Amino acid sequence: MIESFGSQPPEKWMSLPDMGYLIANRYNVVLVCLGNPCMTFFPMTSSHSPNVSIYCIGFVNRNHWVQVNMKEGFPLPPVTLDWKKFRSHIATTWMLGFAGRMQHWQLLTPILA
Repeated sequence: MIESFGSQPPEKWMSLPDMGYLIANRYNVVLVCLGNPCMTFFPMTSSHSPNVSIYCIGFVNRNHWVQVNMKEGFPLPPVTLDWKKFRSHIATTWMLGFAGRMQHWQLLTPILA
């Protein structure tokens, strides 16, 4: 628990991917994280909703998250392997609903060997 405002030690910082799952599930939103690596978090127990809120955050200076305002329809980075492993059957619809945007990301980001 944070006891005061101001600078906090690293163990109090938001970390991903663990917090990404919590945010997506608790608020039933899509969370896109731009950092290293870039990841998309879908809710794990609900079905795709066309009116879902999408929040994008970026990791800067190796210690701070900021909201990133993206244009409508921006490409989505891949989901995490844990999402694919632990999501409910109904949550698969998230991948179907955003397949085109995830394919667009793959076209823009070449695989590094």
